[in-house]
Amino acid sequence: MRRQGLIARRIRRRRNTTRPDKTRKPFPDLLRRDFTARGPNLRWVGDMTEIPA
Repeated sequence: MRRQGLIARRIRRRRNTTRPDKTRKPFPDLLRRDFTARGPNLRWVGDMTEIPA
């Protein structure tokens, strides 16, 4: 590798930037984990996922 000028790639440790506040009470579960709907536009849910860029 040295003769060809190649170097190993260092793997960076991922830092967690989002930390939950332990003192706050959680939001109420209004759907009670039932995501089925009788028709369109009755229940809207989403996911907050961190996408490293």
